[in-house]
Amino acid sequence: MLEDKLGGLTDKDKFVTEGAAIAAYTNSREVTRFILLAAYHDAVEDADAPGLIKKGRPAVSPCLTYDGFRDDRNLTLEHIAPLAGSSDWDSAIYANRDLVHRIGNMVLVPTVANSSFSSRAWPYKRVLYQALGASSHADAEKILAAAAAAGIEFGDSTQEIVTKASFMPQLSAIGNRSDTWTNEFVEERSKRLLGLAWDELYAWLQ
Repeated sequence: MLEDKLGGLTDKDKFVTEGAAIAAYTNSREVTRFILLAAYHDAVEDADAPGLIKKGRPAVSPCLTYDGFRDDRNLTLEHIAPLAGSSDWDSAIYANRDLVHRIGNMVLVPTVANSSFSSRAWPYKRVLYQALGASSHADAEKILAAAAAAGIEFGDSTQEIVTKASFMPQLSAIGNRSDTWTNEFVEERSKRLLGLAWDELYAWLQ
């Protein structure tokens, strides 16, 4: 019976391996969003693996709830490495056209912020993720000010969106990845997210 409920996927390793190879965004946006919410649920930044999250304590960051599903912070799927490749991004990401659509390259952001990310270079997106993941408006403003001092500046509208946005802790993990965004990391992040989602959802089916 359990096998029927899980569509034949009773093994976590199989679920993670096969799921990581799927172009999640083009396959089903709603399923991708649901899997991300499951992965984010009560997750915290993994200090030992910059850019990734891990399971935290209960109620630390509830996402897979009715309110979480309707929350504007979680409504829009955004491609971290943008759809259109450029010299600002690792060309290997675009060698396999499906890779840019994999779940490891996706993140949930507020609808109003999605256009601000657009096709910006990774250093710019990284700052925006850091600022949206800041725990206070003052901290978000400090992040933007430090970036401006380093030559990474944003228009007034983008700064206003970021400093007034609600707290998005899952974005800080991405923003704290200082290394380049690569195809290898997309693969690693895909597997981490799917593993977290499996652990959260499998418990429902016991």
